Amino acid sequence: MKQAGKNYFTRLTLSLLLAGMGCLVLFQGKLNAQAHTYPAKYWVYFKDKGPAGLLKGKPLAKAARAHLSQRAIERRLRRGSGPPFFDYSDLPVYKNYVHRIRAAGFRVWTISKWLNAVSVFSTQDSVALLQSFPFVKNVSPVRIYIRKPVKRKSIEKSQNQAFEKALQTHSLHYGKSYDQNAVIHVPEVQDLGYNGAGVIIGMLDTGFNWKHHKAFDHLKVIAEYDFIHHDSNTANEAKDSLFYPDKPGQDSHGTETLSTLGGFAPGYLIGPAYGAGFILAKTEYVYSETRIEEDNWVAGIEWEDSLGADVVSSSLGYTKFDNGFKYNPKTDLNGRTAVTTIAAEWAVRKGIVVVNSVGNEYHRRPTTLITPSDGDSVIAVGAVNFNGEIAFFSSDGPTSDGRIKPDVVAPGVSVYVVKPYTTDQYKRADGTSFSCPLTAGVCALILSAYPNLTPMQVRAALRNTADNAANPNNLYGWGLINAYKALFYAKEEVAGFNGSTIPESIELSDVYPNPSSGFMSVRYDLPKEMDVTIEVYNVLGQEVKLLFQGKQFAGANHLISWNGETNNGEPAPSGIYFIMLRTKQANAAKRILLLRQ
Repeated sequence: MKQAGKNYFTRLTLSLLLAGMGCLVLFQGKLNAQAHTYPAKYWVYFKDKGPAGLLKGKPLAKAARAHLSQRAIERRLRRGSGPPFFDYSDLPVYKNYVHRIRAAGFRVWTISKWLNAVSVFSTQDSVALLQSFPFVKNVSPVRIYIRKPVKRKSIEKSQNQAFEKALQTHSLHYGKSYDQNAVIHVPEVQDLGYNGAGVIIGMLDTGFNWKHHKAFDHLKVIAEYDFIHHDSNTANEAKDSLFYPDKPGQDSHGTETLSTLGGFAPGYLIGPAYGAGFILAKTEYVYSETRIEEDNWVAGIEWEDSLGADVVSSSLGYTKFDNGFKYNPKTDLNGRTAVTTIAAEWAVRKGIVVVNSVGNEYHRRPTTLITPSDGDSVIAVGAVNFNGEIAFFSSDGPTSDGRIKPDVVAPGVSVYVVKPYTTDQYKRADGTSFSCPLTAGVCALILSAYPNLTPMQVRAALRNTADNAANPNNLYGWGLINAYKALFYAKEEVAGFNGSTIPESIELSDVYPNPSSGFMSVRYDLPKEMDVTIEVYNVLGQEVKLLFQGKQFAGANHLISWNGETNNGEPAPSGIYFIMLRTKQANAAKRILLLRQ
C-alpha cells in the first residue's frame, strides 16, 4: 500500500508538472501572438533629411537655427562645441517622410531631429512594411524601462543630527533641508549671492504639481509640456487616455525632485538653485510601475534644448526592460549605443550641462550603471548619506568600455522634500533621484557666476574639487561634491589659470553671423577685471542699443549678443552698424551688416 501510494503521488506530481508546462506553452504562445498583432513602439530611422540635408555653409546654419529660440542660439554660441554651432542634426525631420508613414496607417508618436527618426506604433507583422520604404534606414524597438523605487530604511532616517541642531550662521534659514545643502557647501555659495539666477534648468520626470505648495510660490516656470498626453499640463490630468491614463500620484516623484532643486520656503526647505528659471517636461508614465519610454525622454531633451536650457536634470533609474528588449551591460553601455545616451551627448555638444542619476540598482554585482549615465560627457551622480557613506542602493560602474562612473556623489538618503498634494507639508526621500537635482543645482550656481563655462568645464570643476578626486573609483567616482570649492575652481578656469593664459590686451572678435537678419554675437577678451561698456551704434554715431555696462572679470571668450532691437524694443532697420566695446584703457569696434528679410 505504501508503494502504491507513493506511485500515485508520483504520477499525480508528474501530471501536474506536465499540465503546468502545457499552460506555460499556451501562455507563451499567446504572448508571441500578441507581439505580432498588438501595437508596440518602434523607432523608424531615416536615411536623410530630404532637400534641406543637401545644404552647406551659411544656408545650412540658417535652416538649422530656424527652430531654435534666441536663448538657445545664444547658449550654443557661448558654450557649444563649435564652430559650426548649428549643423545637420538641427535640421528638422523631412515632413514628407513623416507624412508617408502616417498615410500608411501608422500612428507617429514622437519626432527626433537629432536621431533623424520617428517613433511609431506598429505590430511586429507590420515592421516589414516600415522597412520597405526607400527612405527608411532601419527599424528597431523603443526600449521601455521600469524604474525601481527605493525602500526607506529607518536606520538611515537621519545620519547626522548635528547638522539639524547646528546654529545656522548663514544668510538663509534652511530648516530641515540644511543637512543636504551643508554637506555639499551650498550655503557658503548662496551667502555670496548666487542662487541660480540667469540660468534655465530643464527637468525630465513623471510630472510636476507645482502650483499649490508654498515652497513653489517663487518658482519661475518658463514652459512645461506633457509628452505623454501631448499638452501643456505636467500635473495629473483627470482624463482617460487610450494608451496612458494618469494614475493617482503620477506627478509625485517629479514634484519632489523639483523641490529638491528649486524649492524656497525659508525655515523649511531651500533648494540650491531656487533663483533659476525652469522648463518642465513630463516624460515618464506611472501606471502599475514607472515606465520610462526612451522616445519621450529624447523628445523632452530636444524640446528643452530648443527653449534654451542651460542645465538638464534627469532623475531616471532603470531596473528591467518591460518589453523584452534591452541593452547589454557588457557591450552597450559604452556612451555610443543607447538612444537616451546619444541624445544626452548631443545636448552636451550644444552647450547643455546634462546631469543624470546613476541609478538605484545597488552595487552587489559589477556594473549596475544605467543609461544615459554611461555617456562620456554626462555627469552621472551617485548617492551618499549625510556622513558621506555610499547609499546601499546607489549603482556603480564602470562603463562597457572601462570608464569610471559615477562622476560624483551627493546626498541621496533622507533628503528633505515637499510632500505632494499638500500646501505646507514635507517628508524625507531616498534615491539617486535626489542626489541628481542637488548636483544639477550646484551646476546652476556655477553657471550663474560664470555663464561662459562649457559643460566640460563645469564637470571638471565638480570632479576636481570633490573629496575623492585623487583616487576616483566606480563607487564614489571623484567623490562628494563641494559647491564652494567648485565655484572658485570655475573662477580660475574663467580667469585663465589651469594651463591657459590671461589675454594680454583687449580684443573684440568677429561678429557671428555677419551679415545677420536679426541676431548676432561677438566674443571679447579682457586682460584684467575692469569696467566695460558695450553698445551698438549706427553710421551716424547714434547709440542704438546699450548691451552691457558694468564690471567684468578678466578672461578670454566673454560673449555678448544683440537681437537686432533698439533701446525702445523696436526692430532696427537694415543697414550698417558697429558694436563698440569701451573701457578706460582702450576701445574696440566691429562692423555689422543687418539685413532684414
